[in-house]
Amino acid sequence: MSVQTGFHFDSDDTARRLRRYVDDVLDAAGLSGYGYLDHVDGSWNAYVAVDGRAPGFPGHDVALLWAQDDGWSVAAENPADGSLVVIDRLAGPRQSPAAVARWVRSVLRRQPPQTGAQRRLVS
Repeated sequence: MSVQTGFHFDSDDTARRLRRYVDDVLDAAGLSGYGYLDHVDGSWNAYVAVDGRAPGFPGHDVALLWAQDDGWSVAAENPADGSLVVIDRLAGPRQSPAAVARWVRSVLRRQPPQTGAQRRLVS
């Protein structure tokens, strides 16, 4: 699996590079959505609410998340309170857009994991 190598987190253009990386992932996966980047406590993160649904989570919006240290995850948003349930994670923080796209498409097509494998995030 190839690794995205264009990140230099101490540079002034990190937000632009991260935005481009996320856009490249969405393009490669054939997804559209809206999102934001943030920089909290020295760590970069991205959140994208993507169009579509995940199997086993009818009525839940789907989010694609990226964290500088943890990499990518797909989460379902609880319509009642906005909390996120992680459906799956992709190991490695800087996977290539093509690798992330294949993984995202796979997650959005398959059945959800057992309840114990899900992790609720603070919204």
